[in-house]
Amino acid sequence: MKGGRSMRITSLLLAVMLCVLGIGSAGIVHGAPAPKCKVQGGTLRYGLVRDPTTFDPHINDGVTSSSIQGNVYDGLVEFGPDGEVAPALAESWMQPTPSTYVFRLRHNVTFHDGTPFTAADVLYTFQRIQDPKTAATRQLDLKTSVRAIKAVDPYTVEIDLTQPTATFLQMLAAREMYIVSKAWGDRGGDFKRAMNGTGSYRLASYEPHVRYVLERYAKAWNTPCIDRIEMTPINNDQARMDALKSGQVDFTEYVIWQETEYFFTHPGFRVYRGRDLFDFVRLNPNRPPLDRPQVRQALNFAINRQTINIVAFGGQGLPMEGFLTKPDSWAYNPDTSKVWKYDPKRATALLADAGLKPQDLHLTFEADPGPETFDPAQVILTELRQLGVNVDFKIIDIPTLVKKRANGDFLLLMDGKSLPWNDPDAYFDFFYSAGTNYAAAVKFKNTQLDQLLERGRTTTNPALRKPMYAGVERILYQQAPWIFAVWRPQAEAGRSFVKGYVRLPGALGTYTPGHFNRLWIEK
Repeated sequence: MKGGRSMRITSLLLAVMLCVLGIGSAGIVHGAPAPKCKVQGGTLRYGLVRDPTTFDPHINDGVTSSSIQGNVYDGLVEFGPDGEVAPALAESWMQPTPSTYVFRLRHNVTFHDGTPFTAADVLYTFQRIQDPKTAATRQLDLKTSVRAIKAVDPYTVEIDLTQPTATFLQMLAAREMYIVSKAWGDRGGDFKRAMNGTGSYRLASYEPHVRYVLERYAKAWNTPCIDRIEMTPINNDQARMDALKSGQVDFTEYVIWQETEYFFTHPGFRVYRGRDLFDFVRLNPNRPPLDRPQVRQALNFAINRQTINIVAFGGQGLPMEGFLTKPDSWAYNPDTSKVWKYDPKRATALLADAGLKPQDLHLTFEADPGPETFDPAQVILTELRQLGVNVDFKIIDIPTLVKKRANGDFLLLMDGKSLPWNDPDAYFDFFYSAGTNYAAAVKFKNTQLDQLLERGRTTTNPALRKPMYAGVERILYQQAPWIFAVWRPQAEAGRSFVKGYVRLPGALGTYTPGHFNRLWIEK
């Protein structure tokens, strides 16, 4: 009884605080309105590049998986069409102190099994992500940034941070922070093989290698226009392009660069393209001969990024002569944007500094057969061999690639990734010593780098943050943990009667297929 009275008093005080700060009912910031459906209903047939590797909404296994996850689940917040953080399951929020966020949750929202959504589900979600057994992509983020989370009342959540965090809202909008049902999880719901979200669509049925069917959730808070989405895995790239041309599918992900011109120039089609994924080679700095920075630097100078761009992507990509910030970023640093040049002589000299000749190197280089990474890998392989390096090339499948990312069982591993948000804090994901997207798996650690990444994350003034990330890039040049290769062209295409598809800006372009609730079919 006392607890209930205390909760009501706390809720009342919160409402007063919201009004005092101008964020009461008259000042709530609402998300972008759903598109006005000129046509309601219909079926969208969508071509997938492959089967999703997991349904788990807290694990990022690529665009294909997230295109399903994002339509079935919602986060507290999301990235709107303009790339800014917008309300989702939290209809508004406030920040009473630099390290405290208070979220007001939507009422009358249910999961697909009919269970009401409340603050208890938010707490359960955070606990699940923080549980090491989940192996969640954002486990480290929550571990380092969140001090405590509590339910003020059933529709209010307060999150206390360990210290101010510049990208906390972007973190919450990330594709691995979807809210899940506590009741379903407590009943033993299998997050990896089944789905139960609050999203605009529910997973109606699926048969691996054949079809994944999403159906409009009648009680969705964010009502979609299209009634049904049929997703068909078509692994062969040309077959997927032909399926769109022939009308077997209405829309497809991963349009190969050789076909973009066709879809650009032929009536009845639309292409949506960006450069939001990058190809690179993961290096294991704990295994000889890569345990010497000069060797890792030498490999970077041994490859011609212009050749990779032309041969693998028809010149439609962007050679990665620097690191992970582009000219349109506020953190862009001209001094570190052109450091990786094709210079075989310098590569040989660096190896000599390490007491080695190119022919002394015996490397194992692994890549999956997908052309978006396999083709660049072939160019890199050729150029390393031209330098005189002995390279054993091995082809692996996607599940093996995913495992190797996590356990560090590789010497050179070709890969492609995207940035989690439009901020240089993305470096934290990869190069912080406990970073789950690279560093932890291969035990890569640089104390000065860790300190800069921590300061960059907890400093909110961009003018103060910029020199920190310049320092990050200088260390990455010295340490050369990857072979930085190319920003590759990434495109989707569809029939022109599919309306409302607006690619999110910058690094967020790959989030767009997770928002089919914004589309409608107008034949």
